[in-house]
Amino acid sequence: MKQFISLILLLILFSCSAPETTDSPEEIVILPSADPAAYGLDADEISAITNHIQWAIDSQYISGAVAIVAKNDEVIMEEAFGYSDQEKTRAMKTDDIFRLASMSKPVTSTAIMQLVEQGLINLDDPVSKYIPEFADMEVIQNFNEADSSYETAPVQNPMTIHHLLTHTSGFAYGLFNPVAGAIYPDFGITEAWSTDSVTLATNIPKFGELPLLHEPGEAWTYSVSIDVLGYIVEIVSGKPLDEYFSENIFQPLGMDDTYFYLPDTKADRLVDVWVTADMQGFPTDYPVNGAQTYFAGGAGLAGTAEDYLRFASALLNKGALGDARILKPETVDMMFKNQIGELRSGEGQGFGYGGMVLIEEDESGRNAGYWGWDGFWQTRFRIDPQNDMVLILMTNAYPAMRFEDVLGGYGKLVVKGIEN
Repeated sequence: MKQFISLILLLILFSCSAPETTDSPEEIVILPSADPAAYGLDADEISAITNHIQWAIDSQYISGAVAIVAKNDEVIMEEAFGYSDQEKTRAMKTDDIFRLASMSKPVTSTAIMQLVEQGLINLDDPVSKYIPEFADMEVIQNFNEADSSYETAPVQNPMTIHHLLTHTSGFAYGLFNPVAGAIYPDFGITEAWSTDSVTLATNIPKFGELPLLHEPGEAWTYSVSIDVLGYIVEIVSGKPLDEYFSENIFQPLGMDDTYFYLPDTKADRLVDVWVTADMQGFPTDYPVNGAQTYFAGGAGLAGTAEDYLRFASALLNKGALGDARILKPETVDMMFKNQIGELRSGEGQGFGYGGMVLIEEDESGRNAGYWGWDGFWQTRFRIDPQNDMVLILMTNAYPAMRFEDVLGGYGKLVVKGIEN
């Protein structure tokens, strides 16, 4: 009898501490297709969207793309364009796999919010609670551009989980920030993906030695913060980040083609990075080659547009897709809400937990609350809660020439068509 009672208590404890998920194939939701015209996209508007993407291909900005528009959990547009290889011999397919780069960040942020729901993490927790090397950080007071020398002082505001989630930690990316670009190489850190034998456990503690560009909470600076969160997921869950993602996000949602490192059976579906001649040799093979030990929560995932649609649809539906629930509705509300006050992540943009959020309707008709993020290799997703809509455009190109013209132009045409 005592053993039976103990079993019941364990089951109750488990049900209270774990997100409500299911990996049963019978319960995986397949989003149905619908007539675009039923949602306001007539033939001329569809033509304008497809012509825009073809313009980007003809202009040599990209070699191909996959575009998806879904509304009310129905797919009203899904189309592959152009080619998936550098030589333009393989036609792009809708199930081709793209490097997601920074579109990994919303996934890692979701994992953190799952642990917050379970009471295992508090948003106000100092990062040093989980990573002791972050206990005595310094912040730059003066930086000399001439010789990259600098002076620091002890941080006054301890860095918290909230600061990491919102890119207000004081970290940066060396690639995008000239001060960080001058300083970070001296510390021997890995900022994003890697083919070397590095792990989160060997790399992230080094970040505690980096001088911060500003006090945590005082500015918005796009950064390596989410990679730090990936390590915290590992510490708190006791599982490698790839395993945690698989069990708690990918399997429940039926995201069968999303990985940090692709299995051999799927490697041939990886899209080539469309690069100009002078950029040949830029490292792009991390999803299939190398040590395959570094799970970059801020940059390392690869997957299909269809898989990402499932993830974005779950967020749009307040944390659930069919019977699979990965977050509570109130948690998704927190993620979609501006969490950086008067700071801005871009013109008219605040930042929630995992993505940018429009503060008010913009000149293109995109609503306040429009939410999402981009990837380095020229990928984008947006969630429009007001219109129950998800937009995705996947390419893989570097350098990302006319990034906003290509990706932003697509979104503007879709929103315009839906509204009309």
